[in-house]
Amino acid sequence: MSIYNKEKPVKQQVKTIILILTHQCNLNCIYCYEHNKDLTCIDLDNAKRILENEMLSDDELDREIEFFGGEPFLEFDKIVDLHNFLMSRKWPKKWLTMITTNGTLVHGKIKEWVYRNQETVKVALSADGTPEMHNINRSNSFIQIDLNFFANTNSVVKMTVSAKTLSYLSDGIIYLHKLGFKTVRANLAFGIDWSDEDNMSIYARELRRLADFYIENPQLR
Repeated sequence: MSIYNKEKPVKQQVKTIILILTHQCNLNCIYCYEHNKDLTCIDLDNAKRILENEMLSDDELDREIEFFGGEPFLEFDKIVDLHNFLMSRKWPKKWLTMITTNGTLVHGKIKEWVYRNQETVKVALSADGTPEMHNINRSNSFIQIDLNFFANTNSVVKMTVSAKTLSYLSDGIIYLHKLGFKTVRANLAFGIDWSDEDNMSIYARELRRLADFYIENPQLR
C-alpha cells in the first residue's frame, strides 16, 4: 500500500507523526546527542489515543507514523500492538509506519514480522558506511546487522558522518550503494565544528568524488 499520490507533492499529502517508544538504546554511538537514556517508554493506551485522534482528524492529509527511540525494537511488542491497532480498523486516511533502527535486533521473529508487513511497515536503517566506519561510530556493531536483509526489503539507509569518518565519506556511501541500497541519506553529526578549514577541505574532496560516482551511475539517487 502506498499512501502517496504522485499527482501532488508529498508534503501536501502526508503528515508525519513521531512516537518515541523508548529512551533506551543498546548502543553508545560516538556522536549521540541523546543524554537521557533512562527506562522511560511510551504508554500504550496513550499512544493509541494519539493515533486514533490523528487518523480521525478533519484534514485531507494522510499519515506517516514513525516509531522512534532510543532503539524502538527494544519495545517490539508495543510496535506490534500499535500496528495491529492501525490494521484493525478502516480509517478515513491512508497510513504507513516507519521504524528508525540501528538494525542490531532485527533477527528471528522481528525480521519475520518486518518482512511479512512490508506493505505497511518501512524501515530506516542507521548504518555508517563501510564496516570500519560503522564500527568507529557505532559501538563495533556492524557484524550484528543483516545488511542484505535491509537492502532487499527496500529499506531506507541513513549514514551519519563523524569527524573520525569524514575522510571516508564517499567510500561509505559508495559501499552502501554496492550492497544494493538505491538511496543513501547522509548527514553530518551534530556538535562538531564542520566549518573548520581542514574539515571543509576534506568535505569538498569527498563531495567531488561522490559527484564523479553519481555521474557514472545515473540510476542511483
